[in-house]
Amino acid sequence: MIGKKVPPSVNGFLPLRDNQLAVYKIPTAITEAHSHKKYVLGIILDIKSAYDSVYIDGLILKCLQLGINENITKVLHSFLQNRTIQVRWRNSLSRTKTIQKGSPQGSVVFPILFVCFLADFFETLDAGVKYSIFADDIFIFCAHTSLDYISKKLQNTMENVYKWCNYWKLDISPENAP
Repeated sequence: MIGKKVPPSVNGFLPLRDNQLAVYKIPTAITEAHSHKKYVLGIILDIKSAYDSVYIDGLILKCLQLGINENITKVLHSFLQNRTIQVRWRNSLSRTKTIQKGSPQGSVVFPILFVCFLADFFETLDAGVKYSIFADDIFIFCAHTSLDYISKKLQNTMENVYKWCNYWKLDISPENAP
């Protein structure tokens, strides 16, 4: 059900959407552009601490917008909200701390939920700019005969990506891009 509502350029954790498909799109786009005598420029992005940074209320809203059953989203909200952690070291136990965002470590459902969280990412792109996403790695690219055109398109797209990330409380990690 989720896979039908998530754009085809969002890959990972869904049937027939593995990392090979995400990677395959890159050389395919380059080859196609080259055959039409176009330039291709791309930007690789990594979402900083992706799973630990997801804005829970935003995730629940996006799940509802994707048509996920309201009862299921209530269970997810309960599962993700008001979690607490403590650290035990030797004979000492830290104070309890409430976690306000992110996923429980090792949660098997969260990769799929992260795909839902990224489902509207494509709305940040300028016309003519394409993308491929696998997990928290994003490749944005544009092909055209004019480098100036590509540069302007990618610059505008990056400004929109920044606004989208800011709105959904995510950060881009320049040092971790693949």
